[in-house]
Amino acid sequence: MNRNSLVTVAICTWNRSNLLRSTLEQFTKLRVPSGRGWELLVINNNCTDDTDQVCDEFRSRLPIRILHEARAGQSYARNLAIREAKGSYILWTDDDVLVDPDWLASILDAFSRFQADWVFGRSEPKWPTEAPVWYSDRFKGHFAVLDYGPEPFVVQDVSRPFYGLNFAGTHDAHVRLNGFRTEFGLRGEGGGVGEDVDLFQRARSNGMRIVYTPDALVGHVIPEARATKRHYRNRYWVSNEVVYRFLPEIYPNVAMLLGLPRFLFRKAAGDAVRYARAVVTRDRSDAFYYELQLVCFSRFAFEAARHGFRAPRPQRATEPTPQRS
Repeated sequence: MNRNSLVTVAICTWNRSNLLRSTLEQFTKLRVPSGRGWELLVINNNCTDDTDQVCDEFRSRLPIRILHEARAGQSYARNLAIREAKGSYILWTDDDVLVDPDWLASILDAFSRFQADWVFGRSEPKWPTEAPVWYSDRFKGHFAVLDYGPEPFVVQDVSRPFYGLNFAGTHDAHVRLNGFRTEFGLRGEGGGVGEDVDLFQRARSNGMRIVYTPDALVGHVIPEARATKRHYRNRYWVSNEVVYRFLPEIYPNVAMLLGLPRFLFRKAAGDAVRYARAVVTRDRSDAFYYELQLVCFSRFAFEAARHGFRAPRPQRATEPTPQRS
């Protein structure tokens, strides 16, 4: 089959073989449009569990190919997938996702109808039992829940980004953006800054056509351990060590105080007041939301103190431009 008719689906994984098995089982129900071929890349990002063995279980039912990226970091794994992809489109999802049977067809249809460079769709949570009592719409992004409505549209601004569990791009679009920035993305239990949202922002800045289609649906499986306050307190503390290093890029040309953008001090004061108000009124969602904002600021202040209250230096990408192998 020629390259233009082939589609690549890519999943980067680290030590989630049990969840991955369910993800792959769901892929056996995928409907592929007539005249299209597809490959499924599973990128083992230095796993220590039985990920390869789980993939082997599906070789007779899926066009699966296992790749290995020893460098810890989801962006390294994603860039390996770009280099190895044989398809003219690359569709991304995760090892804890259940794709709708029409997921691939819906994405390809949007590419065709809108002449898009990038396409993304909806994601809904699959809770272990029910949503946490503190969950509200303001926490949708924490769980990669996305629903921008029942109609497709071309994205016109940066307020509606895509997430890594359900988006796709032409292979050429990936290469034009030099793939994913390796400073970002999960690194085992560390990292956590959004390499997906960064890619979205760069695509917008480069004038690429990004399309949302509600028909491309995935379910995001939320294990009980990742639906706890403890989990998110830890994630905010760990991930904002990375965010701190990029503050000059995120907030250029702003007034600084003690090594941080000055407005962050005003924001933290306001968040503290709103947190106290939410505690008094017993608004669990608001209380936890503002608690996390204060955890974020605390990590910034901790890092600023570690660096002598000097602003961090601008960061530079280190990964070479992904090219087709």
